[in-house]
Amino acid sequence: TIGDLMNYLINRDEPQHLIYFFCHHKKSDGKYTRIGTIDFADSSIFYNATTNTGLSIDTLRSTEDIKKFENSPVIFLNACGSSQGEVGNYAPFMAYFINELDAWAFIGTEAEIPSKFADFFSRQFIEQFLEGKSIGRILYNLNYHFVKNHNNPFVLYYSLFGNGDVCLNSPVERIG
Repeated sequence: TIGDLMNYLINRDEPQHLIYFFCHHKKSDGKYTRIGTIDFADSSIFYNATTNTGLSIDTLRSTEDIKKFENSPVIFLNACGSSQGEVGNYAPFMAYFINELDAWAFIGTEAEIPSKFADFFSRQFIEQFLEGKSIGRILYNLNYHFVKNHNNPFVLYYSLFGNGDVCLNSPVERIG
């Protein structure tokens, strides 16, 4: 739920190396600012597409209990259009996590992604991340694989903002 997400962001244990969200995103129409850019602060993420209860950038920014990361993680917001901006205007969730909470990198989508593909793609990404591969190399390899072998363009909608060389210092050992 949204309450669980807020509780997690406020009371999180550190370090977190990868923070993953699988949810829905609704980009707002935005409002022009005094300097001529568009503020998309009322864009929201939802865990249930059938409810109108979402978590907006405005709410995140106004919650003083959410502190900057002590150890900068990679944020993977697997939600349709979560990294979609406008010409000259950034994606608000990306800017929030990188600029305001000091994440190393942000991965989001530029458009709608079918949930089955989003789930499959993220499992492939997380598996390779835990093996110690860099996030830029993982995204490149997954792009190449899905386009060449499956003619699947959905992978091209994933965008990386930040340092593509980020990786774990050592792979995570598999159990079982």
